[in-house]
Amino acid sequence: MEDQIDLFAERTQRKLKKFCLFYGIFMVFATVFMYLLSNGDIEKYRDYFWAIGGLMAFFLLFLLAVYALSVKKLQKEKKKFSHEELYRINREAAKGPKLEQALITSDVIGYRVGIRVVLIPVRDIIWIKRSTNAYTHVYRAGGAFLPTGGIDHVISIRTRDGVVHSIQNDVKEALDEEIYNYMAFTIKMRRPGVIVGGEQEWDKLKKSQIP
Repeated sequence: MEDQIDLFAERTQRKLKKFCLFYGIFMVFATVFMYLLSNGDIEKYRDYFWAIGGLMAFFLLFLLAVYALSVKKLQKEKKKFSHEELYRINREAAKGPKLEQALITSDVIGYRVGIRVVLIPVRDIIWIKRSTNAYTHVYRAGGAFLPTGGIDHVISIRTRDGVVHSIQNDVKEALDEEIYNYMAFTIKMRRPGVIVGGEQEWDKLKKSQIP
């Protein structure tokens, strides 16, 4: 059976691969443009060619370093789980929905931060909440101030160590609610004592002990 955590991580790295592709195309066009501008006299624009080549090499090494660190961090996080838990994670994830935003099983909730994948053991979760936050920005165009904005869908998860994880879903509200309900149901199957709700429920939780 394929490692479903690694497959989920690969889906989160698509943006990096697309960025690398567009960046490479841009640098190729920049190099061709400089060559045409020099009319074949490369020596005349040698410093520019060296600058472009150096910039390409620097960003390539930077991206490779970021990718390597993200892979190393993911392997470290996988060590939080036993072989039996990893087997259940792979089995459940293989049969469950393939979500771009989150990996949901009875043992782990996974989400991405950039290209990095964070794994939350379900056994450590004590509280889960869904929120929808509207935001607005004002920008100036042609002498006029134009408002723009959007809506952030956030699923917040608090663990025993006091850390709050924020999973942002760039999806429609109906799909966001469906993902949240599925996540909350899966967590409560393993952790019946988990708090599901808003700040009032969390205030009650702080005054009591959760099993």
